[in-house]
Amino acid sequence: MKKFLTVLAVAVIACVSCKNATPGEYTGWVVKSGNDTLVVKALLGDSTQTFIIAKADLNDANGMIEGSPVVVDYVGKVKPVIKATKVACDPTYAKAIGSWTHVAAGMPDSLKEGVEIMVGGTAKSINMATLEYSKWELAGPADKIILHVKSIGNGVQFDTTENATISEVNGQLVLAIDGTQENYTKEAAAPAAESVAK
Repeated sequence: MKKFLTVLAVAVIACVSCKNATPGEYTGWVVKSGNDTLVVKALLGDSTQTFIIAKADLNDANGMIEGSPVVVDYVGKVKPVIKATKVACDPTYAKAIGSWTHVAAGMPDSLKEGVEIMVGGTAKSINMATLEYSKWELAGPADKIILHVKSIGNGVQFDTTENATISEVNGQLVLAIDGTQENYTKEAAAPAAESVAK
């Protein structure tokens, strides 16, 4: 009888462990990332979840940039802080963030114009008075984004969107506005004071 109870106790403990080892997936947007933690806002609602990422697979983390869509895999029950097993962020989001410029037609090489794409979906024009960029979003397919812009000129103003494609040409990232001849090259990012190598 004693042996039976011991086997039963081990089986119960193993069963509880199995329940706690259930794989899960949390989808949302990056709120904040650090060396060992990642805070994610839920896809629906305003709740956030904190993950410990020190031992997670970060091969697809793509910098874990604020505002980036993210999927976090974990094992166990949802609790205030969960150990992540894998973090995957949208690579298009990471590629898009930065300043995209080209030399303005008929201007000296030192005068560049374009668009600055920022975290959180905001954008702004660089040296362009007739196109006022305000925001951007992922378009769905890889390397596709949508830019929101106000066209100002000739006494007429209107809001519109521009579909754009990010590609690599001769080792440089290029943002091409679909249906036009407009191509912008991504400027090299200034070194960050503190960076997280992920």
